Parts: sequence; C-alpha cells; structure tokens
Amino acid sequence: MKKLFVWGMLLLGWGLTAGLAGAVPVQWTGPGANYHWYEGIHMPGGITWTDARAAAEARGGYLATATSEAENLFIFSLINDEAFWYNDPWNSMGPWLGGYYVGAEGTMNPDDWAWVSGEPWEYRNWAQGEPNFADEKALHFFGVGLFNRQPTWNNLQSENPGPEGYVVEWNNKPVRAGVPSLLLLLMD
Repeated sequence: MKKLFVWGMLLLGWGLTAGLAGAVPVQWTGPGANYHWYEGIHMPGGITWTDARAAAEARGGYLATATSEAENLFIFSLINDEAFWYNDPWNSMGPWLGGYYVGAEGTMNPDDWAWVSGEPWEYRNWAQGEPNFADEKALHFFGVGLFNRQPTWNNLQSENPGPEGYVVEWNNKPVRAGVPSLLLLLMD
C-alpha cells in the first residue's frame, strides 16, 4: 500500500508540473501524418516569437511547422482553447508557429517565408488580407474578428509579446525533463 501511495504521489506531482508548462506531447498519427510529436505551451501574459523559438529549442524541439492542411489542422486542434488565445481590439491572436519572413527588407510577399525546420514553404493558410505589414516577420495562428479562433495565419512583429503561447514540434518522442526514467518506462 505504501508503494502505491508513493507512485500515486509521483504521478500526481509529474502531472501537476507538466500542466504548468503545457499539455503532454502528442504524436500525430494517421493518414498523411509525419509521426512527429507536438505540444502547445501556454504563456500567460504573452511571449515574443524570438523567445518562443528559443524556448522550443531549449525543450529539444522547434516551433511547429504546418507544412500541410492536415498538419495545420492537427496543430490547431492542440491549441483550440481560449487559454491559448487573446483578443486585441479587433481580432483573435493565437500561438506562435515556426514560420518567418525571408524576403527583401521593406517588402511583404506571402511566398517569401521559411520554416525554422528547413522544410519547404509550400503550404500556406493566410487569413484574409494577410500577410500585410512589412515589419511583421513572424507567424502565428489568427482569427479575423473577436472571439474567432481559426486555423489561419497572420504575420506579426517577432518582438511582439502578445501571443500567449507557442507550439513545439519534435521529430522523435521527447524526453520529459524532471520525470524519473523509471516513471517514463512505466508510462510507455
């Protein structure tokens, strides 16, 4: 009985710790899947794209790259929760993704973007009228109108701390920091 109590406390402690940072990483499986792992990270008060990119890399991954409609919808399903979104005076602002502008300075072309992973920039899901401003060079989920979460994208300044989260992607199953190895074996 004492062992059961100890294991229960370890699992409870790990669950509470994991919940503070985000959800448990989820693997994308099924038709068209790349079998990568994803996790939405909630950042109350916001985070810049630059800091989100560094945080994703510190977790051993990178900011998520939505290279197909199916992948974009899967990623969106992980953060389609009001906790990950805030409303500016006109629109719904969602978490950061791993897209960034590589075009000429002072221009904004919807095709001159890249993924932090180096994957080809072929799939696009811009919201109506986006991308627009030349000084906005980072990608995030965006819904036109208040309280309108959508799997569409917007460009925003990389140092704007507005988005309240980001999505991490790993090519392989991530190892959770702070979780005892024996507990990881028991969870598999």
